[in-house]
Amino acid sequence: MAPQMYFSGLNRPPFFEILARQQAAGMLNALSAREPAVLRACREYPSVLLTMDSGAFQGNRDLEGYVRCIQQLFHRLQWYTTLDVVHNQQATDANYKILSRMLTEEQAAKLLYVYQAQSRGSHWCRTGDLETLRRAADQHRFLGIGGLVSVLNRNLQEAMDLLAAIGEVLISTNTEAHLLGAGNYSLLAAFSSARWFRSADSARWLQGLSSGLLLTCDGRSLNAHRLRLALTGMQCAEQNLRATLSWLQPGRVHQLALFPDVEEENELLPPLRAEHSA
Repeated sequence: MAPQMYFSGLNRPPFFEILARQQAAGMLNALSAREPAVLRACREYPSVLLTMDSGAFQGNRDLEGYVRCIQQLFHRLQWYTTLDVVHNQQATDANYKILSRMLTEEQAAKLLYVYQAQSRGSHWCRTGDLETLRRAADQHRFLGIGGLVSVLNRNLQEAMDLLAAIGEVLISTNTEAHLLGAGNYSLLAAFSSARWFRSADSARWLQGLSSGLLLTCDGRSLNAHRLRLALTGMQCAEQNLRATLSWLQPGRVHQLALFPDVEEENELLPPLRAEHSA
């Protein structure tokens, strides 16, 4: 199975249109998924594969509301994460068990277990708890890896080392994983071809809507305004989506045709830097 990227932040119909045009997959957020415009877009763009995040990172703690959301969208979704608690495996596991009881057997089968990458019990732990992961992997052949955003923002090498250790456990148990909030070029280039990697999600493609941020196929960040490119925010978002998709194909390191050639138009380029945020 080819690695998949799910583009999150789908709270407006035009975003669905972009995904449909680029044949890309999306991730809903439970906090906005039941809004009339989002529900309408789910119906109007049936070709867009969809999953759903619980909205826990944004503060959602409503188990009953999440169940209602799942029940309404169940047939439209490939899977949906449990209502996890970042850096708290104990609370995440408790919510998984509660949701599994509240959902029907068919609905519970799509509920994604989430391992907190930096948690031991109810506390934050830098190295996580690989024994907990191993036990979970014995029960779930596909699971989510959460708690990555903060470590990616703090220290990319730490995140890479953490995932390398997690990957060893997943390989030994023949388990695949989805990386939550892993919109980082270096991380995806390193792990998207791993046996255990199935998918990841990111909202970084939307950062260009107001700022003009442009992501490149080789992991850099450019600014459309400084490059004097007359692009709308939606055009920036679509280019960012295309660039992010290319990150799952490490052999394809090249500029999007939109951008000036680096050698010929070097005077138009701002100082470039590798982007290490999720």
